[in-house]
Amino acid sequence: MRDRRDLASLAIVCLLAVLAAIVGLHLLRPDLDPRSSHLSYYAVGRYAWLMTLSFLLAAIGIAALAAALRSRVARSAPLSLACSALLLAALTYVALALFVTDVRSPGAAAPTRTTHGQLHDLAARLHGVAWLLAATALPFALGRDERWSATRRWSAAAGVAIVLAIAARVFSPPAWEGATQRLWIGVVLAWSLGHAFVAARKSGAAESPHGSRLTRLLQREFELPVPLALAWSRLAQVEEWPRWAAHIERIVLQPPGEVGPASSGTIHLRNGIRSTFRMREFHPGRSWCWAGPFLWLTVHYDHRFDAISPERSRLTWTIDGEGLGVRLLGPWFAAIYARSLDRAIPRLVRSLSDRPAPVRELRSPPP
Repeated sequence: MRDRRDLASLAIVCLLAVLAAIVGLHLLRPDLDPRSSHLSYYAVGRYAWLMTLSFLLAAIGIAALAAALRSRVARSAPLSLACSALLLAALTYVALALFVTDVRSPGAAAPTRTTHGQLHDLAARLHGVAWLLAATALPFALGRDERWSATRRWSAAAGVAIVLAIAARVFSPPAWEGATQRLWIGVVLAWSLGHAFVAARKSGAAESPHGSRLTRLLQREFELPVPLALAWSRLAQVEEWPRWAAHIERIVLQPPGEVGPASSGTIHLRNGIRSTFRMREFHPGRSWCWAGPFLWLTVHYDHRFDAISPERSRLTWTIDGEGLGVRLLGPWFAAIYARSLDRAIPRLVRSLSDRPAPVRELRSPPP
């Protein structure tokens, strides 16, 4: 499972790097008019190495995406066609990196064609065909897998966007070939990143936490002025959390009621973000741990209850993360989560007891 998630994460990192390189080249090469000049022109002259690198990173990212989809989606003829088309697209990126295009200035006579330029143009045509096949076939493959059926609709919509972008590129006038090519490449990157993010989240959701490497992101321990049984029974009603957690709009739990070993659900935050979770470990009266995605990472939320005395209990809230880049993105996520948690816990204490009782933080070790 880890290999599958890492493939999707690798695709995300490579494709984001491609996007950053292309944006950077527009700033570094203002002499090239983006309305008429092809992206391949950046592979000639100053900073040519950066465009060549972006071609190679795109090849790695698309190949990793094909492998991730192959390992996560149920086998079918449409899936084989889609993954084969993605691998063909990856090979065309390698060809585009190896064979430099022939640059033509607007209004000037056509340059003398070189072998490298002709091979570059052939790779570009195959590149378009490959994406047409991939974008058309993949929604049918996703529709045959119940785990991915909810993704089929937007995958099909993204595929239509690719077809329209290719049509715009093919039928655009010469003066706007650069602009329509950028539109086409932008749609391809969005399509690829969207499917890579979904593949990473599904791989993370299917992975068992046992034996995996987790990075500690946050831990909070709070003393509660109520017995252990009461603390557990109130917290286990997770659909009631918005009463004391102001950043949560509502929680949808399946099955409804008190949290249990088969629980899963969706947390709707007031800022419009939705977070899904699924139970990983459940020990009645003592602890539970659920996990959910954050971008391409998997975040584990552990809730542990201990009795301090017959009238007091302790709640330990631990958050661990895993996935490519967890040490970079994890602290950012933990800082945001910690602010919400530190505002919510005092409200939880007030809701647990009729008398005002200040919450006392016992330990807050660094991540």
